[in-house]
Amino acid sequence: MGPLIAKVLEEGDRELRKERAARHRAEEELHGMNELTDILLHLIEKIWAFRCTNHQTPEDTSQQQRATLESILDSALAQLELQSVQIEYEQLRRENDQLRAPNNWQFEK
Repeated sequence: MGPLIAKVLEEGDRELRKERAARHRAEEELHGMNELTDILLHLIEKIWAFRCTNHQTPEDTSQQQRATLESILDSALAQLELQSVQIEYEQLRRENDQLRAPNNWQFEK
């Protein structure tokens, strides 16, 4: 009975670790989506404020308006690129952690 119990406990522990890793990945993905949502909402707020200001000040030149809008969009694109790099970094870190783990799933029986 002892070896059977040990085997069942090992399998349970292995499953628990897999579930925890899956939950951790899901939490990281949710965090990434929240950050993406924040970036997009911030962009919408800036564009809306720019649009409202644009209607209130008709003396603005077209070139100034274009430059302002370009800077707003460039800022949002930079934030999105940073978010993409952070997500890629986390994926590579997780992959590296899995490869370094003593109980690597590739070597399990």
